[in-house]
Amino acid sequence: MNFGRRAFTFMEIMATVGLIGIALVPLLRLLLIGKSGSIQSGKFLIVSNLAREKIQESLVIPFGQLKEDYLNFRLIYKDCMIPEFSDAEKNREIFYSVFNDVWLDEDRRKYPQVFEKFKETYLNVYGQEYLIYPDYLKEYKRFTIVEEEYTKKKKLIKKVNVHIFLEGTKNEAAFTLTQHLAE
Repeated sequence: MNFGRRAFTFMEIMATVGLIGIALVPLLRLLLIGKSGSIQSGKFLIVSNLAREKIQESLVIPFGQLKEDYLNFRLIYKDCMIPEFSDAEKNREIFYSVFNDVWLDEDRRKYPQVFEKFKETYLNVYGQEYLIYPDYLKEYKRFTIVEEEYTKKKKLIKKVNVHIFLEGTKNEAAFTLTQHLAE
């Protein structure tokens, strides 16, 4: 007995589900692109803040004492028995392949003697205690190179280059911030 009600057929239901599925594919793609963009924006914010922080730290150092990380920190690897650090004290290229001034608690526990030397050197160079970074910065590596240049009027300026690397991009900096400082 049909009391005037009409039911949907199986084919009508399947067609509706198919149309909804087709409409959702572009929307899901937009969501994935948005999420990827959000992650990239977050990483860019972190690397730019790490670089600006280092530039600010370098402004504290008297101009005549401003040096790159290799000259400031290479002795933390002196007499180091850890194979990966063994030549870092003597070789600038090896130093920059292993050095990172973004220390996490995990790094401090893994290399306690190197960390203690780093902390002591950091205090001597920057005049302040070193604070360990949070674990979410694990994939970041940072170092600073200072180059001396002369202007046309023979005035010395120092070009401070802060390089930030992401894990997996050891040879190419993900971000570099440069600041020119004059006496």
